[in-house]
Amino acid sequence: MISDTAKALTSLLGETEWSISDDDLSTLVIHTEGVTAPTEVEIKAEIKRMAVAEKAKPAQKQAILDRLGITADEAAILLG
Repeated sequence: MISDTAKALTSLLGETEWSISDDDLSTLVIHTEGVTAPTEVEIKAEIKRMAVAEKAKPAQKQAILDRLGITADEAAILLG
């Protein structure tokens, strides 16, 4: 399972090559030249942003279904 820290780093750094040991930010190494590592504050803010976005997904899905005027079961059939 990918840790929240790794997900946040991937989100913040995109295609940048990096490594970290045991989610210990003091071990974060950026292997891509010219790229600066995000700060601990930036990483924690990204973890929080991603958690809020994940929590909002069910409501967003329901809003889309409502706009389309279909149920979740009908959407599953369409996407089947």
